[in-house]
Amino acid sequence: MIDPIAVLKRRGVNVDSPISAIREVNWEFGWSTVQQWRNGITELVGEDTINVESLDYMKARYTYLYLVQNFTKLYEEVEDVTPQLGKVIKQTRSDAKNRIERITKGDLVWMVGSREISGLVDGYTDTAGTEKKKGRKGRKKQAAEDLYTKYKDSKSRKEIIEMFMKDLDMSKAGATTYFHNCKKG
Repeated sequence: MIDPIAVLKRRGVNVDSPISAIREVNWEFGWSTVQQWRNGITELVGEDTINVESLDYMKARYTYLYLVQNFTKLYEEVEDVTPQLGKVIKQTRSDAKNRIERITKGDLVWMVGSREISGLVDGYTDTAGTEKKKGRKGRKKQAAEDLYTKYKDSKSRKEIIEMFMKDLDMSKAGATTYFHNCKKG
Protein backbone atom coordinates (compact mmCIF):
# COMPACT_ATOMS: atom_id res chain seq x y z
CA MET A 1 0.00 0.00 0.00
CA ILE A 2 1.21 3.50 -0.85
CA ASP A 3 2.17 5.86 1.96
CA PRO A 4 1.10 9.33 0.74
CA ILE A 5 3.10 11.10 3.45
CA ALA A 6 6.28 9.29 2.36
CA VAL A 7 5.57 10.30 -1.25
CA LEU A 8 5.16 13.95 -0.26
CA LYS A 9 8.32 13.86 1.85
CA ARG A 10 10.28 12.41 -1.11
CA ARG A 11 9.07 15.34 -3.19
CA GLY A 12 10.35 17.72 -0.49
CA VAL A 13 6.93 18.85 0.76
CA ASN A 14 6.67 20.08 4.34
CA VAL A 15 4.04 17.69 5.73
CA ASP A 16 3.95 19.34 9.16
CA SER A 17 1.57 22.04 7.98
CA PRO A 18 -1.28 21.73 5.46
CA ILE A 19 -0.88 25.37 4.46
CA SER A 20 2.85 25.03 3.84
CA ALA A 21 2.28 21.81 1.93
CA ILE A 22 -0.32 23.39 -0.35
CA ARG A 23 1.85 26.45 -0.92
CA GLU A 24 4.85 24.34 -1.86
CA VAL A 25 2.87 22.11 -4.22
CA ASN A 26 0.96 24.95 -5.80
CA TRP A 27 3.88 27.29 -6.42
CA GLU A 28 7.07 25.26 -6.38
CA PHE A 29 6.15 22.16 -8.37
CA GLY A 30 5.55 24.23 -11.49
CA TRP A 31 3.05 21.75 -12.92
CA SER A 32 1.23 23.25 -15.88
CA THR A 33 -0.35 20.26 -17.64
CA VAL A 34 -3.28 18.06 -16.73
CA GLN A 35 -1.08 14.98 -17.05
CA GLN A 36 1.34 16.23 -14.38
CA TRP A 37 -1.54 16.65 -11.91
CA ARG A 38 -2.98 13.24 -12.89
CA ASN A 39 0.41 11.57 -12.38
CA GLY A 40 0.70 13.25 -8.99
CA ILE A 41 -2.68 11.86 -7.92
CA THR A 42 -1.71 8.34 -9.04
CA GLU A 43 1.60 8.63 -7.22
CA LEU A 44 -0.20 9.62 -3.99
CA VAL A 45 -3.09 7.15 -3.94
CA GLY A 46 -2.38 4.46 -6.53
CA GLU A 47 -3.85 3.64 -9.91
CA ASP A 48 -7.12 2.01 -8.91
CA THR A 49 -8.52 4.57 -6.46
CA ILE A 50 -9.32 7.58 -8.66
CA ASN A 51 -10.03 7.49 -12.39
CA VAL A 52 -7.57 10.25 -13.26
CA GLU A 53 -8.22 10.06 -17.02
CA SER A 54 -11.69 11.50 -16.44
CA LEU A 55 -10.25 14.61 -14.76
CA ASP A 56 -9.75 17.81 -16.71
CA TYR A 57 -7.04 20.30 -15.70
CA MET A 58 -9.05 22.04 -12.98
CA LYS A 59 -10.44 18.84 -11.47
CA ALA A 60 -7.03 17.17 -11.47
CA ARG A 61 -5.34 20.19 -9.91
CA TYR A 62 -7.88 20.68 -7.12
CA THR A 63 -8.10 16.94 -6.46
CA TYR A 64 -4.33 16.79 -5.98
CA LEU A 65 -4.22 19.93 -3.82
CA TYR A 66 -7.04 18.69 -1.60
CA LEU A 67 -5.38 15.27 -1.31
CA VAL A 68 -2.23 17.00 -0.07
CA GLN A 69 -4.21 19.18 2.33
CA ASN A 70 -6.32 16.33 3.71
CA PHE A 71 -3.39 13.94 4.10
CA THR A 72 -1.28 16.54 5.92
CA LYS A 73 -4.21 17.48 8.19
CA LEU A 74 -4.69 13.83 9.06
CA TYR A 75 -0.93 13.39 9.57
CA GLU A 76 -1.11 16.05 12.30
CA GLU A 77 -3.44 13.69 14.21
CA VAL A 78 -2.11 10.19 13.41
CA GLU A 79 1.27 8.85 12.37
CA ASP A 80 0.00 6.40 9.72
CA VAL A 81 -2.56 7.85 7.28
CA THR A 82 -2.77 4.80 4.97
CA PRO A 83 -5.59 3.00 6.85
CA GLN A 84 -7.79 6.05 6.24
CA LEU A 85 -7.02 6.37 2.53
CA GLY A 86 -10.65 5.79 1.49
CA LYS A 87 -11.93 8.40 3.91
CA VAL A 88 -9.41 10.98 2.68
CA ILE A 89 -10.26 10.28 -0.98
CA LYS A 90 -13.98 10.68 -0.29
CA GLN A 91 -13.40 13.97 1.55
CA THR A 92 -11.09 15.16 -1.22
CA ARG A 93 -13.65 14.48 -3.94
CA SER A 94 -16.23 16.47 -2.01
CA ASP A 95 -13.83 19.36 -1.31
CA ALA A 96 -12.63 19.57 -4.92
CA LYS A 97 -16.18 19.34 -6.30
CA ASN A 98 -17.41 22.13 -3.99
CA ARG A 99 -14.45 24.38 -4.86
CA ILE A 100 -14.94 23.89 -8.60
CA GLU A 101 -18.69 24.54 -8.29
CA ARG A 102 -17.98 27.81 -6.47
CA ILE A 103 -15.45 28.82 -9.13
CA THR A 104 -17.76 28.02 -12.03
CA LYS A 105 -20.67 29.85 -10.36
CA GLY A 106 -18.44 32.89 -10.19
CA ASP A 107 -18.01 33.09 -6.38
CA LEU A 108 -14.26 32.47 -6.52
CA VAL A 109 -13.33 33.76 -9.98
CA TRP A 110 -10.86 36.17 -8.44
CA MET A 111 -8.92 33.27 -6.86
CA VAL A 112 -7.98 31.38 -10.01
CA GLY A 113 -6.13 32.10 -13.20
CA SER A 114 -8.18 32.99 -16.23
CA ARG A 115 -6.66 30.06 -18.11
CA GLU A 116 -8.47 27.65 -15.80
CA ILE A 117 -11.91 29.18 -16.11
CA SER A 118 -12.14 30.40 -19.69
CA GLY A 119 -15.52 29.34 -20.94
CA LEU A 120 -16.66 27.99 -17.56
CA VAL A 121 -18.16 31.12 -16.05
CA ASP A 122 -20.92 32.88 -17.97
CA GLY A 123 -19.89 36.39 -18.89
CA TYR A 124 -16.31 35.99 -17.64
CA THR A 125 -13.67 37.55 -19.81
CA ASP A 126 -9.99 37.75 -19.10
CA THR A 127 -9.16 41.40 -18.49
CA ALA A 128 -5.48 40.85 -17.78
CA GLY A 129 -3.35 43.24 -19.76
CA THR A 130 -6.20 45.57 -20.62
CA GLU A 131 -6.07 49.13 -19.42
CA LYS A 132 -8.87 50.36 -17.23
CA LYS A 133 -10.29 53.70 -18.29
CA LYS A 134 -9.71 56.28 -15.65
CA GLY A 135 -12.38 58.73 -14.66
CA ARG A 136 -11.81 62.44 -14.81
CA LYS A 137 -9.75 63.39 -11.79
CA GLY A 138 -11.59 65.57 -9.29
CA ARG A 139 -15.03 64.90 -10.75
CA LYS A 140 -16.69 64.40 -7.35
CA LYS A 141 -14.89 67.34 -5.85
CA GLN A 142 -16.06 69.63 -8.65
CA ALA A 143 -19.64 68.31 -8.46
CA ALA A 144 -19.67 68.79 -4.67
CA GLU A 145 -18.36 72.35 -5.01
CA ASP A 146 -21.03 73.14 -7.60
CA LEU A 147 -23.81 71.77 -5.39
CA TYR A 148 -22.45 73.56 -2.34
CA THR A 149 -22.19 76.89 -4.17
CA LYS A 150 -25.71 76.53 -5.54
CA TYR A 151 -27.40 75.55 -2.25
CA LYS A 152 -25.24 76.99 0.55
CA ASP A 153 -27.61 79.93 1.15
CA SER A 154 -30.90 78.05 0.82
CA LYS A 155 -30.23 74.61 2.36
CA SER A 156 -28.98 73.49 5.77
CA ARG A 157 -25.73 71.64 6.39
CA LYS A 158 -27.65 68.42 6.93
CA GLU A 159 -29.61 68.82 3.66
CA ILE A 160 -26.45 69.49 1.63
CA ILE A 161 -24.70 66.46 3.15
CA GLU A 162 -27.75 64.29 2.30
CA MET A 163 -27.66 65.72 -1.24
CA PHE A 164 -23.96 64.77 -1.57
CA MET A 165 -24.77 61.25 -0.33
CA LYS A 166 -27.64 60.80 -2.78
CA ASP A 167 -26.43 62.65 -5.88
CA LEU A 168 -22.71 61.85 -5.64
CA ASP A 169 -23.04 58.35 -4.18
CA MET A 170 -21.05 59.14 -1.02
CA SER A 171 -21.04 57.71 2.46
CA LYS A 172 -22.09 59.98 5.31
CA ALA A 173 -18.47 60.39 6.37
CA GLY A 174 -17.36 61.20 2.82
CA ALA A 175 -20.20 63.67 2.29
CA THR A 176 -19.42 65.40 5.59
CA THR A 177 -15.75 65.72 4.63
CA TYR A 178 -16.61 67.15 1.23
CA PHE A 179 -19.06 69.60 2.87
CA HIS A 180 -16.38 70.92 5.24
CA ASN A 181 -13.79 71.12 2.44
CA CYS A 182 -16.25 73.11 0.30
CA LYS A 183 -17.07 75.38 3.23
CA LYS A 184 -13.35 76.09 3.83
CA GLY A 185 -13.05 77.09 0.20
